[in-house]
Parts: sequence; C-alpha cells; structure tokens
Amino acid sequence: IRGKGFGLGMTVAQCVAEEMVGHLHITYNPGGGARMVLSLPARPPTLLLVEDETTAAAELAESLRARGWRVMVAHGGRPALALFQQDPADVVVTDLHMPDGDGWYLLEKLHALAPDLPMVAVSTADGAELRRAVAAGAAMTLRKPVSADEISDALAEIMES
Repeated sequence: IRGKGFGLGMTVAQCVAEEMVGHLHITYNPGGGARMVLSLPARPPTLLLVEDETTAAAELAESLRARGWRVMVAHGGRPALALFQQDPADVVVTDLHMPDGDGWYLLEKLHALAPDLPMVAVSTADGAELRRAVAAGAAMTLRKPVSADEISDALAEIMES
C-alpha cells in the first residue's frame, strides 16, 4: 500500500541519527520517494569531559550519556591527561580555566600527544581568548554558560567532519 506521508519521517530519522551519534544518508528517487540508510557506530563514541564544577560536570555527563556517548569525567587538566593516557577518548570537551591543570595545559599536552584529536574549548572568556584556543588546537569553542544541547550539536558537527 502506498500512502502519503506528512514529511515527518525524515526529520524524526535525522534526530535519531544525531542523538545516537550516527549518520543518516538520504537518496531521493526521481519518480518520488526516498531511500534512507541509518549508520550507527559499532560502539558508543567516547567523550572526555573536563570541568572543575562538579555539579555542572555531572549534569552534562548524564545528559550526554542519554544521547549515546560514553562519557569520562575529569575535574582538571592534569587528571584529564592521566585519564586520556589510560583510556583515550574520541573527543574532548574542556573548560579553559580550572585550578588543577587548566584547559590550556590540557590543549597543549593532548595536541602534542594526539594532533588529530577533536577538542572543544569552553570558557566564559571573550572572542580573543576563544580564537587563541583554536590556535592551540581546539577544533571548536563554546561560551559559557553552555547547555548539553549546545555541546551535543558541537559534537555532532565534529563527528560529521
């Protein structure tokens, strides 16, 4: 039976793909209709979240886990580096200003250790500091306060590229 859709199927499928850190490939047929192929990772991608504010870190980690990420949390640059060396992550999201080895320390060390590692720098600072973070190896920057949605969108963009 061939019915008429309401146009919501592809939107829902795209949302599912993004939430599960996958990819939706759509091919449109000239005579009508479309073919969708949903690709999901064999294992959840691993995120190293580095945030010294424990409540914020816990809330972000919980939300990102619900979106399909395996999340490791560190509360400073030095512990994050040690954790990364034990269990390398696919992507890192780090605050830039922390007491136990700041994000600048972490960006420098991880960039030297894994030059292709995607990193997102998060800060309350202005544009000049965020541009400096990109020069130091961050693939992307976000300004605080930052929501799990903003981080999720940034991660989806990074994983697509």
